[in-house]
Amino acid sequence: REWSAGFSASLGLPAGSVATLSGSLEDRRTQARFGSDDTTGAPIAQIVNTQDAYAGLTVASGLGPSTWTLPASYSDIGEATRTELAALPGVVRETDLSRQSWAANALLNQRLADLAAGPMTLTASLDARLERQDTAILESLALNQSAIARDTFTGGLNLEVPVLAPDPIPGEFGLNGNVELRRLSDFGWLAT
Repeated sequence: REWSAGFSASLGLPAGSVATLSGSLEDRRTQARFGSDDTTGAPIAQIVNTQDAYAGLTVASGLGPSTWTLPASYSDIGEATRTELAALPGVVRETDLSRQSWAANALLNQRLADLAAGPMTLTASLDARLERQDTAILESLALNQSAIARDTFTGGLNLEVPVLAPDPIPGEFGLNGNVELRRLSDFGWLAT
């Protein structure tokens, strides 16, 4: 059994900007028999129910010397798995998994100056991601639970300076510099 639904809509904003909203829902149920238990020889049955939800919003500027994009999204995935022996209805293993993620970023492209070899441009980006995963496993009346989380924040700058114009030499020659800082909640700072 499976069903899904989704939508997407765009809206024009002032100064040529555009906002796009999208989302989806999905529900799946699968049932399978595979292998057999080493002790009883009974087939092992597994039922998996999965629900996915997604929502996203993107706002983008119009064309010009300065352009920007602001996307954000949310995702929620839930999965319940029941594994049982056909010959022993009381022997089951139930697993519940819940995973959520939030993401947002900003991207700016700015034309700083027009040089003889071409435009000098600066690109700046900021990115934030929050991820959570909760798991619960029930087996033989024993419950094991775990929770994992990671928050990631990233910022970057890129400066591009053209050195030689394409004419009379084919191709483009320029200087490019990149800086990126990343902060992981479970690790620390990373710099490149």
